[in-house]
Amino acid sequence: MACHGGDLEGGFGPELRTVGERMSREEIVSAIRDGIGIMPALGDRLTEEEIAAIADWIAGLSTGP
Repeated sequence: MACHGGDLEGGFGPELRTVGERMSREEIVSAIRDGIGIMPALGDRLTEEEIAAIADWIAGLSTGP
């Protein structure tokens, strides 16, 4: 919440509500596991299953019609 906001609207980090429209699931997995920009890598703190579950959830988010 500190980085992406309580409603994923963005803050210190980018908004995540439409990230699935900008990034593929594989890119999201890589960002979570390896980090991207100022986002730290979380691969040493999360299992592959946890990373996959988060990526699937984020990739499925959309604010579109």
